[in-house]
Parts: sequence; C-alpha cells; structure tokens
Amino acid sequence: MRRTITLAAAFLFLAYGLQAQNLPEQGSTALLFQIAGFGQFGISGPFTGMTTITPLFLDDEGLLADNGLTLPVPGIGVRAFLSDQFVLRGALGINYNSKSEDRTTLDSAGEEVTETHTDDLFIAAIAPGIEYHFAQSESVSGYTGFMLSYTSGVKTTGPNDNQESDISSSLMVGPLLGAEFFPWNNVSFGIEYILGLSSISTSRKVGDDEIDGPSYLNIQTGNFAVRGSYFFN
Repeated sequence: MRRTITLAAAFLFLAYGLQAQNLPEQGSTALLFQIAGFGQFGISGPFTGMTTITPLFLDDEGLLADNGLTLPVPGIGVRAFLSDQFVLRGALGINYNSKSEDRTTLDSAGEEVTETHTDDLFIAAIAPGIEYHFAQSESVSGYTGFMLSYTSGVKTTGPNDNQESDISSSLMVGPLLGAEFFPWNNVSFGIEYILGLSSISTSRKVGDDEIDGPSYLNIQTGNFAVRGSYFFN
C-alpha cells in the first residue's frame, strides 16, 4: 500500500511540474493499464475479475479444500469519452493453458500402466464500467463511477478417461472514486479506489456427478490501484 501511494504521489508531482495539458474531449479513446509499485515495478492490464482457480503450475488441494484463495484476472482495458464528463470503459480478460504428459503407474497386479494426463484451464472475465468526471482543471480530473465484473473459469485435470473439473464463477459490483492527471496530451496517470462487493461460487465435477464447493461473500475495502491511459485521439 505504501509503495502504491508513493508511486501515485510521484505521478501527481510530475503532472503539476509539467506544463498544463488539455483534458480529453468527447470522442477520445484510450487503452487502460495498471501500474505496480516501486518494489516490483511493472505495467499490466487492468483488473478484470477474480477466480479461485489456481494456475496449472501451482499444486493445490482443490477448490473443496476451502482455502479461500482468490487470484486477480488481468485483461485488456479500453476507455471511451461519450462526452467531456461521461466515460464508458470496459475490460476483457482471457486465460487459457493446457498441459499433457504420459504418466506410468503400477496397477493392482503390479503391471506398469501408462496413461495420458491432460490438464486444461480456461478463465474469462469481463468488467464494464462508467465514470463521471465531476471536477476538472486544465490537467487534473476527479471522477466517480461504478464497475461490474463477472468471471467464469474451468480447470480440468487427470487422466483422459477419468478427468475432474473444478468450476468457479464470481460476480463483483462496486462504486469507484479516482483522480486523473495529464502530464502529456495523450497520456494520463491516476489513482483509483473501488469498494467491491463480490460473491464467488465453486463446484467440482467428476464424471456425471457435480459437488458444490465453498461459496464466498467478500467486501473488499482495500482496492487501491494506480492506473495509466494512452489516448489514440
């Protein structure tokens, strides 16, 4: 949190230290990015959703272990200025991985049996939202708004003739509040806070049988993010 606030303050000083730039107008379109702190500095796609499904390269006890683990899903974000004050934005995230390998085990008679194990993971998330820019100067804009996020994922593991599927779906809604600074005409930086209410449900399917897993209801009060936008026009 301290690194995020420090990074946001640096962008603020940069914005005020440079010559004031004009704010975007109706018809402006931008790509949306998320910026990590100084300790692990990097740029990624914006937060699009969350899932309880762990990546294939991580060993876990499965959804039914009730470990409460949730992972963010990044995506590709776009913003479009419908007017000088109203901004429509959205993000789409897709994650697909597949891994196949032959595994040799001993059957009940002590004979070696080789089976092909195929693990697949597919996660899709979508997050539409709207911003209302209520306070504006030549290079600074404050805004409020609302965001909706839906994520669905399936992870299939095991031998091809006896696979198990873990299923996770989540819905998140919440208001947002942010400030945006324009050091250049086609680039902006800002800090944003989202008060998120999320509901996550899980299940496991083995053959034709499906077992309900844990469900989670979370109120997330610490969702601060440093964002950047690159404007095409």
